[in-house]
Amino acid sequence: MSGRRKAVRKKAGVPALLLACGLFLLGMVLWSLHTEPGSKGEAQASPVAVDPDENPVLSHQALAQGMIQSSAPSRSFIHGAIQSGDTASALFSPWMSPAQIAEMAEVCKDVYSLRRLRPGQPYCMTVQGDRLAAFDYETDSEQRLVVELSDDGATARLEPIVYDVKPVVVQGRVDTNLIQAMLDAGEDVALALGLADIFAWDVDFCRDLRPGDSFTCLTSKRYRNGILVGYGSILSARFVNQGETFEAFRYPDENGTPSYFDAEGKSLRKVFLKAPLSFRRISSGFSYRRLHPVLKIYRPHTGVDYAAPTGTPVWTVGDGVVVTRGRSRSAGNYIRIRHNGVYTTQYCHFSRFARGIKPGDRVRQGQVIGYVGRTGYATGPHLDFRMYYRSKPINPRTVKSPSCEPVQAGRMDDFSSKVQTLRAALEGSDAQMRLAEAMYEKQPPRADP
Repeated sequence: MSGRRKAVRKKAGVPALLLACGLFLLGMVLWSLHTEPGSKGEAQASPVAVDPDENPVLSHQALAQGMIQSSAPSRSFIHGAIQSGDTASALFSPWMSPAQIAEMAEVCKDVYSLRRLRPGQPYCMTVQGDRLAAFDYETDSEQRLVVELSDDGATARLEPIVYDVKPVVVQGRVDTNLIQAMLDAGEDVALALGLADIFAWDVDFCRDLRPGDSFTCLTSKRYRNGILVGYGSILSARFVNQGETFEAFRYPDENGTPSYFDAEGKSLRKVFLKAPLSFRRISSGFSYRRLHPVLKIYRPHTGVDYAAPTGTPVWTVGDGVVVTRGRSRSAGNYIRIRHNGVYTTQYCHFSRFARGIKPGDRVRQGQVIGYVGRTGYATGPHLDFRMYYRSKPINPRTVKSPSCEPVQAGRMDDFSSKVQTLRAALEGSDAQMRLAEAMYEKQPPRADP
């Protein structure tokens, strides 16, 4: 009997042992589920939904500890640049309905129309969850359009782009041309073009430059996030050409528009520019007896030929009215402009005319009127530039152009004081440089060429 009882007890013990093992394993699993990974025995709190806008302090601390899960939609930023063909509808359609886009465009219309989005301009879109929360677009180098969207609708405004501005004095020596001299000085082509624009009435940068010419200018470098993005206005400059020194000082004219004057207050702006295009080679000068390159006969050439690549912009040397826009067998595509009762200029061999230029139009000095080509009698792309005085051809290179209005007499004391500061800054005076820096805060930036 006792032997049988032992056998029964032995069989009953096996299931009990298995049950105990199972309960132990289940307990270990449950324990592990309530323990934070990487810690032993520390209970993990359950996530709690917290809106950061309702309790910013609690949410910041808790989120930092990984103990709270935010209920606010995630926010992301999409950076890019407008591509050719991009429209507001194409940009915003992933997050907005056509009606919402139309409403946003209506809000922006009086601030900055979304129809004016330009290729190459950078933007940033803020996306919160599945909707567009904000749109930031740089309209130009000076300001940006900021659009903010909420359940209450959209708001739009223009804000200035903030730059870190550092005044600098740039110096260089010319060996071949101004652009190369500026590059050799470690600066950008844009600064060379700005300097040439200032002295364009006194120096022909195609023909007048000589090795050993030099320049000094006071300008500013503009930085965003530590990256150089361009230059500000040139406040003062000095250019030595063939031993003659030219100086320029930026000062507002009687209309409040910044212009450039010499140290005596005479305007650097003349009635006529020295040349109708930039940095090109003169291939043929004014002559009453020249061997024609096409006809192979000697005949007068009462103009100046500027050799330049096809498509180079050509501008009028002075204010005036377009008299003729036409085409002839010898001149090809040409434009004639009357500047006043006695002076007329003509521009020949255009590949094409500037858009919208037609007879009767009033044009401003420096306005692009066409583009270099080789239409008519031409062996290569160039501009044939001619000038007439009372219908008689004259040499554009020898015309003495009168200056525009000088600084008004009642403002000369203020002007002379600023000239002293700017001239000293050109010489590298730290004290005057600080004064120039203060002056920069009152000067509008120079528009990009």
